[in-house]
Amino acid sequence: MVSRIAEEETEQQMKEAVERAKLAVLGRPPNPSETVDIVVTFDGTWAKRGFTSNFGVGVVMSADTGEVLDRKVLSKICLECCHRTGAYKGKEDYREWWDKHKEECSEKFYWVKSCYGNRSC
Repeated sequence: MVSRIAEEETEQQMKEAVERAKLAVLGRPPNPSETVDIVVTFDGTWAKRGFTSNFGVGVVMSADTGEVLDRKVLSKICLECCHRTGAYKGKEDYREWWDKHKEECSEKFYWVKSCYGNRSC
């Protein structure tokens, strides 16, 4: 519950930050259908140096206001895959679950080929 509320609040704050960035660029409120070119910076990092970290984050910031306009958390692992692989691999319903899950997993996780392979989470 707290996570969902925090996510909603973050999304709202970033939408407001985009509007402030548009205002900073134009010097006036933009028309709803107007496209505004905003100069941004991007930075990202993984939790550990090298390629050993499982989690990282990327952040897009307005060069004019310094506010965060968007962010993305990346993961090399899928916790659902880890749980299912350990508890269910080899059981009949595992293949059915995997066939449904692999599309979603490949969209969300950085290192998808590892999810179905032999590795420990």
